[in-house]
Amino acid sequence: MKFICLLFTYLYAIFILIQLIDSTTVLSSLKREVRFTVFELVSVNKTVATIQRATFKQFYDKQMLFVHALVHESISDLEVTFSVSKCKEHFIDCVNVVSYEIQNVCSKLKLLTQFSDDKTSNSQFLSCPLMGDYDFKNVSIEANKFGTMFSFPTDKWWENYWKFKVTSYTKGKQVSLVDAYVDFYFIEFRSRNRPLKN
Repeated sequence: MKFICLLFTYLYAIFILIQLIDSTTVLSSLKREVRFTVFELVSVNKTVATIQRATFKQFYDKQMLFVHALVHESISDLEVTFSVSKCKEHFIDCVNVVSYEIQNVCSKLKLLTQFSDDKTSNSQFLSCPLMGDYDFKNVSIEANKFGTMFSFPTDKWWENYWKFKVTSYTKGKQVSLVDAYVDFYFIEFRSRNRPLKN
């Protein structure tokens, strides 16, 4: 009889512990989000394109990029130099991870934007030839897509600080268009938001 009472006490304690763990959300999933420190777009040739706005804002746990650009001349033969560097904390001891020279960007737009957060981004409306008014809102970097693209599987990419530099120009580097500089790092946290129970 003593054994049965002890067993029920043990099971009751486990049940209470499970309820406490659930109520404090200790088991909520670990999230990683980007934190921008620099986002700068520079119009190198203002007769071809001008940047009206390039900034980032924070909404709850996400930071989003906002870009408003005017392209004055039709651009279809676009080329880009793209480099990614990883750094230690506070952007010291930076090392170039990868550099690309990308020709015929128009045919690769989907590939080049694959690590952006497509749930919030409207960058999928970008198509060639480029001309007119472009207003992009709520663009962010999807942490896991980024990490798998620019790191080895054993790297703790979320512990590094990152720098992007993108230079765009017309075919054959005849006319420079826009230069972009993006510095960011990742934070890790557990979400406080829990689904409502029915």
